[in-house]
Amino acid sequence: MLTKIKKLVIGIFNYLGYTVTKQTHSHPVDLRAIGNNPKALSYYTGTDRQVLIDVDFVKGRGLETYSLSNDSNHPFIVAIKSALTSDDCKGELKDKLSRYYDFVQPQNAASWLGFEHGEVVGLDNQPAWLTLLPWENSSIEQKKRGRTDCADEDNKEHGSNLAIGEGWRDFGPVSEKVLELEVHRLYSLMLSIEKNGVMRSNAEGGDIGAIVLMKEDNDFCWMVEWGGQHRAAAISAMGSKSVPIRVWQVVERKDVYLWPNVQSGLYSIEAALKIFDKIFDGVSLSKVTQYWERYEKQ
Repeated sequence: MLTKIKKLVIGIFNYLGYTVTKQTHSHPVDLRAIGNNPKALSYYTGTDRQVLIDVDFVKGRGLETYSLSNDSNHPFIVAIKSALTSDDCKGELKDKLSRYYDFVQPQNAASWLGFEHGEVVGLDNQPAWLTLLPWENSSIEQKKRGRTDCADEDNKEHGSNLAIGEGWRDFGPVSEKVLELEVHRLYSLMLSIEKNGVMRSNAEGGDIGAIVLMKEDNDFCWMVEWGGQHRAAAISAMGSKSVPIRVWQVVERKDVYLWPNVQSGLYSIEAALKIFDKIFDGVSLSKVTQYWERYEKQ
């Protein structure tokens, strides 16, 4: 039905002398050979383009909580490194991820982000997957719809109709189907990297998407956002020290007063800076990860 309506609309425009074309994706601005500085993004804000830079994994952050360095407790990195030395690769991936999802089960969004009850009241009663950060230009309801849609689309892209109610990749509990999907995704990435190496393209989704968090002295870290959580972890786990990323936002600490969810009142300035600094320093955000971390140190 939608296809017929689309053809009808295109036909009407053609009849009136107009040509309807699909909007093309803009290639990122490649800064890798000309400074490699994410702050240059501000000079391209009048366009829909992002900037491409090379970054070290030690400055990377994934799943909002974990460092992306090779020695991180990031569950995907731990699982892949363990699988690389196992005769049963998929079995080892499943075992490690299953243990992680059993250990790490936050009760709400505030606790996952490392806040005590009452520090960010608006997140105390929100599901753990609703990780609305202070610099995001979204309300709680907008984030909820966006995260739900993201989960649906991401799962469909990998051949599954699972909804977010069955679990979110960042933590447990997850259904057996979600666990199997995560194992399949990591295993497929391992095979691809072993066969083809680390690949990128200028196409939409052709790079790891990221935001950059920048301090007053221009030191920065980067955080996976808008696609690439699995890729970033797999590439680091398999030995790469750096990777190209596509930056679409630079968040500066000195601008805390301007961050949308500080201005809205959801975050106090103190709470906003607390989470910025924890992410920046690569410090585990949440008490709910402590049992996983102790297990990994054994």
